[in-house]
Amino acid sequence: GSIWENCMWLKGVVMRAHFNGHIPRNPFAQFHISPNTKEREYLTENELKTLMEFQFKDPKNSYLRDIFVFASFTALSFVDIKELSNDQIVAVNGEKWIISKRHKTGVPFQVKLLDIPLQIIERYKAFQENNLVFPNLNYWSICKRMGKMMKECGITKKISFHCSRHGFATLALSKGMPIESVSRILGHTNIETTQIYASAPRMVA
Repeated sequence: GSIWENCMWLKGVVMRAHFNGHIPRNPFAQFHISPNTKEREYLTENELKTLMEFQFKDPKNSYLRDIFVFASFTALSFVDIKELSNDQIVAVNGEKWIISKRHKTGVPFQVKLLDIPLQIIERYKAFQENNLVFPNLNYWSICKRMGKMMKECGITKKISFHCSRHGFATLALSKGMPIESVSRILGHTNIETTQIYASAPRMVA
């Protein structure tokens, strides 16, 4: 995996060790790890379509695909999807919106649910537990499966789950959404972070 993914794994191990009382303090507590801008890979619009239409043999890969696609259409991070509850889905003028706060920054956000994310929610409604929209999500299991899942449908790029947010931002900007709106949906605390995506190539295959 990438340096960023390895650091995130180490940070998770240390956090658990501190939580369980094995070490006196968490040295990562004030340490923020950002993925290198050079590693900002993403799926083009056509690649996302390929992923959406592929028939996986393993239902676990189908579930992972649906979660990744959901993230690509909503710009939610993994932890925000994992914590997404039915209470955060609100009807406004006949449309459904996710209205919540980003886990990472506490920044409020709202994003309209289009047909595809709504279909994905409906697909897993029977499996919901504890009011959570998507049950049984484990970050490290997903990290392990991502590469194999992409490869199975012919995508050779090195795609992490976080790339779904990059894909959303690049597609939204290429379709003419104002950068301020994209920044709000992504939950960025400043526009400079969003401008990284604005400099990315357009979403063509």
